[in-house]
Amino acid sequence: MGNIGSDGFGADVKDSDLFQKMLEEMPMRRYVKGHLGWEASLVKSFRENRWCHAFIYRDFRDVAVSTAYHAQKDCTGTHFPEKEQYEDMEFDELLKRIITGDENIPGVMERWEAYAPWLDEDWVLKLDYGDVLRNKELACELFIRYLYGRLGNYYGAKLTIPGDFFNQLMHRMMDRLNHPEKSPTYRNGKTGDWKTHFTEEHKELFKKSDKNDWLINLGYELDGDW
Repeated sequence: MGNIGSDGFGADVKDSDLFQKMLEEMPMRRYVKGHLGWEASLVKSFRENRWCHAFIYRDFRDVAVSTAYHAQKDCTGTHFPEKEQYEDMEFDELLKRIITGDENIPGVMERWEAYAPWLDEDWVLKLDYGDVLRNKELACELFIRYLYGRLGNYYGAKLTIPGDFFNQLMHRMMDRLNHPEKSPTYRNGKTGDWKTHFTEEHKELFKKSDKNDWLINLGYELDGDW
C-alpha cells in the first residue's frame, strides 16, 4: 500500500486521510509495505499510533533501470501509467523517459523528492538497499533491534530479546532475503545494474536531473565525474 499517485509511479502524495485511518485501525503485529511518500501529518499519525518505519532506498540509477523494465513487464498487477505506450518502445528511449519524465510520468529524481524527507526523521530506520545485499545478516539484526528499541521507547520500557527468539527471527528473515523470487516486483535485485544500460546520453540526462546532487550526498559517487 502507498500514498504516491499514479499507482506509485508519480511524485505527488495523496490519500493521506485513508492511510492515516489505516494506521489507526490496523491490529497489532501487522506490517505494511509499499511506496510511502513523506508528509508531516503522516509522521504525526505514525507517532500517535506507535508505528515503526523502515525506509529502504537505493541508487537512483538502478531505480530508473528497474522502472523501465517494470513499464514493459507483462504480468497481472502491473499498473504503470499508460503502459501500452511503453510496452513496444526501444529500451534506450524508454530509459531516457524514465530519467527525465514525460507527459505521463515524472522523472526518477523528481519522484525521489517525495520520499527524501524520511532521511531527516531520526526515529526512522534508514537502510540502503546495496548495504542490505552486502551484509544481509547485519541488516536483519539492525531491523530487529530497531523494532524492539522503538517499541520500548513508545511504551517507556527497555525490551530485551531472548537469545533463542532472536535467532529464530534472524533465521526467518535471512531465509526470506535468500529467496527474493517470492517478491512480486523482483527482477534481478542487483546493485550497479545501471552500468550495463546507461549510455553516455543517459548519464548526461541523469546528471542534469540530479539537481540536488543526491548521488554524491548519499555516497553513491564522489563527484560528478562518473
